[in-house]
Amino acid sequence: MPGDLPVGGGFATPTLNTHGSDAIITAAANEVVAWLARLTPEWSLFDTTRLSPVATQALWILCGAGCVEERVTGRAWTDVSALDFEAIVSGVWVDAARRSVLPDELRRAIPAWGKSAVSVQLRNTVEVRLTHFGTQTKQTVAASGGRGLLEYLASRPVRGRASVRILGGEGQAPGGDTTPKALDKIADSLQAIAQSQSTIAQAQQAIATATERIADSAKGGDGEAPRVVAKKPKRSTNNGDAVDKLIAALTEHHQYATGGCLHWEPIGVRSLAEKAAVSPSTASEFFERNFGGHRAYRRMCRDSSELTAYLQILNRETPQKNLFGRRPPGEGPDGDDDE
Repeated sequence: MPGDLPVGGGFATPTLNTHGSDAIITAAANEVVAWLARLTPEWSLFDTTRLSPVATQALWILCGAGCVEERVTGRAWTDVSALDFEAIVSGVWVDAARRSVLPDELRRAIPAWGKSAVSVQLRNTVEVRLTHFGTQTKQTVAASGGRGLLEYLASRPVRGRASVRILGGEGQAPGGDTTPKALDKIADSLQAIAQSQSTIAQAQQAIATATERIADSAKGGDGEAPRVVAKKPKRSTNNGDAVDKLIAALTEHHQYATGGCLHWEPIGVRSLAEKAAVSPSTASEFFERNFGGHRAYRRMCRDSSELTAYLQILNRETPQKNLFGRRPPGEGPDGDDDE
């Protein structure tokens, strides 16, 4: 049946070739007469695969002319979904364009399809019976022969009608794409890019804030160089060995070397001292000189971006002239107790 999209399986609109052989035209017309004589107002079942092409064409002519009703089953689909249906049809075209009425009836039966284009595939079995118009035609013009019958039908066009019953079997349309649409993929990619840019901007801001804080700490917070009180160096801090050990231990604790600050839980003073094999007082001094105290370090662990920036500086990934200044102004001292 012709539809909004190509349709297969029956209801192919027949066309008599008036420029062909009279024998072919006569054979087709006589087949129409034979069908009209054979059919009754009761349903008769046929398998269209067992009918000759001429017989099938004659049957569709009678249906299109409104002389018979056909009860058919098939599958209908749009570009996204498909359903099984049963329909009773007659007069399947309205005008010279021979446009099928079935797609419109399917859209009415399935409101979700709206104005979508509908394709139809009919099954091979079909039930046929004479309509009231067919019964009158059979009584009136059957004796006039095939050509007379065709002329009679051509002069009395009927409006197509169809009643549809949905059988279920909802599924994906043939050839439907189950993957996300191209526009969805593009939207996802753009969103990922935007998120990445936001993350980079936050990291850059955190690095700038950390750099500024360490620079202020190195100046004592008032723009002047800090006073250095000479202390007798402890044996564990000779030659910077203890500092390097503490940086390495802190880096390992936060799993920074694996590609980022993956472990944000703060480490206690004594725990870091044991991990770096230095004294607790050396670990406490390390937190005081580099973070402004252990309490400030714990607060920094709540912000992964800022903690990452400080670890970058301690590991000399962000060049600084002085990595070890006094604690930032306004932050009090912190004890050496473990957490």
